[in-house]
Amino acid sequence: MRVSRRAKPTKEQILQGRVAHWPEDDLCPLCGRKMVVGSSVNDHHLIPRMYGGTQKYSVHKVCHSKIHSVFSEAELAYVYNSFEKLRSHPEIIKFLKWVRKQDSEFMTKHHRPRA
Repeated sequence: MRVSRRAKPTKEQILQGRVAHWPEDDLCPLCGRKMVVGSSVNDHHLIPRMYGGTQKYSVHKVCHSKIHSVFSEAELAYVYNSFEKLRSHPEIIKFLKWVRKQDSEFMTKHHRPRA
């Protein structure tokens, strides 16, 4: 059964692991802005799949992009594996201050800095 990105997932679909967890209050678990179902939302594994992560959470695409531009997969698996830990990082704090001023459906790309 394919799930449409146009509707919120049911509790049954979430429990079966077919779709990402969508917060009851419709707020992004990273930035706290309202999420709108559609192209501005991505699924994020707090623990990357390559490290055995299975649970997915819906977040804004811009927030998801920022997470992966700042952290390696290993850092996400072993250090920054909760939204609280992600929000405690100085670069994410700076990002959150900026993104909270943006519209809920705002999208942009974040690039990993080159060494």
